[in-house]
Amino acid sequence: MLSKFLSLKRILIDAKANSLEDAILLCGNLLVGDGCATCEYPAAMVKTARQLGDAIVMAPQTALPHASFSEGGLRPAVSVVRLAQPLDFGKASRPVRLLLGFCGSDAGSHMEVLSALAQFLSIPCAISSLLCAPTAEDLYWTLSNQTTAKQVPFS
Repeated sequence: MLSKFLSLKRILIDAKANSLEDAILLCGNLLVGDGCATCEYPAAMVKTARQLGDAIVMAPQTALPHASFSEGGLRPAVSVVRLAQPLDFGKASRPVRLLLGFCGSDAGSHMEVLSALAQFLSIPCAISSLLCAPTAEDLYWTLSNQTTAKQVPFS
């Protein structure tokens, strides 16, 4: 379940970013600001995204930026940035509006967070629920509580 990796402090909605790098840095800086990663981690996330290219776009309108735990992950955590305007993340993918950044403190926790994100994203209405959430609190609630294919109240 994602709830143990979440904090309202690491959710930003209607963010403005001019580029892929800016959006990923927003995600990474939320992790740093809450003590989940070192100050080197956001740059490592950008580097990883450049290496992986479109592969970080894991679902419609959704990217999962991250870096290796050895590049500054301090504890397992997820950050969420919902962009005000979608960004083009590459030729093969459609524009992205939702970034679910994450880090782990070791290989096991890194995979545990990734698995929890994948499980959440497999729910049919998960992404639309996050894109429709009117507040950061509603987005947090959706990530913390949506474990079935039920539509959330505000969508």
